[in-house]
Formats: sequence, C-alpha cells, structure tokens
Amino acid sequence: MDEIESTASQQAIVLTIRPSSGSTFTIAISTDSTVLQLKEKLATADLPASSIRLVYSGRVLKDEDQLSTYSIREGHTIHMVKSAANRANEQAAQTARPVSNSAGPGGLDEQSFMAAILENPAIRDMMSNPEMVRRMMMANPHTREVMENNPEVAQMLSDPSFLRQ
Repeated sequence: MDEIESTASQQAIVLTIRPSSGSTFTIAISTDSTVLQLKEKLATADLPASSIRLVYSGRVLKDEDQLSTYSIREGHTIHMVKSAANRANEQAAQTARPVSNSAGPGGLDEQSFMAAILENPAIRDMMSNPEMVRRMMMANPHTREVMENNPEVAQMLSDPSFLRQ
C-alpha cells in the first residue's frame, strides 16, 4: 500500500469516511486509485477489505472502478458499512434467530442503514425532488421494469412523502 500512497501523493484528496458504527475520520488517497485500493487502506483485522461496502451519493462503489469514476472530490463523505455475510448462511441463520435481531452482531439492518443515509442533508434534498427520484429509479433496470409494469408502484415511488416514510 505504500506504493499507492507514493504514486498518488501529487493527486491525493482527503475524504471523510463515515462508518455505520463509530465516528467519522479522514483518509488521503488518489482519485486514480480503485475502490478496492481504498477498501484495502480502510481494512482492519476485524473488518477485511472483502467485507467492506462503500456508498457514495446513494451508489454502492464497485471494486474495479477508479474513484474518479464517481466524481469524488476533496472533502466528500463516503459511507462505509460491513457487507452482509454469505446470503445462504445469512438466510439459514435468520430462520434460526428471532426477527427482532435482524442486524446481527456488529452490523446494521437495511432499515437502519437507510435511516442513516437519509439523515444526510444532501440525500434529503435529493429525495425531496420528485424528478431526481424518478431518474434514479429509472436508472436501475429492475426498478424501471417494475415501474413500467405497475403504474401504481411508479406513482408510489414518485411520491417524495411516501419515500420519506
């Protein structure tokens, strides 16, 4: 990782990392670095790079993409969450434990994660713009198909007050 830091020193930016639990911190990295390289810098003994999921502007960042792909700039905030365990193991464990503990040890359930993201003023402003919400929904092929096949769902997902609930 020293190699990454030395080659990126001229183009390094400082990002704010907001973990799902714990306090925020900053990290310097080049915009030419990949998301995987950022994850490797953030990895700890308790949280390997393969278990880190990074979210920026409502998008989950892909390991192979460069940070510049997402127009990440100096001082921007990236949300860091622990990836869910293997889906098959998680589903088996879910049936064995009470529903009230859906987050599991050390993680957030989807509802808590979304609540944390929606606390961000920029996200709140974006979600209050029906046209922006519609564009985001239409950008996802699966959501677009559901909206095209079910006008009621399209109407519901276009209603900012419904999405804030």
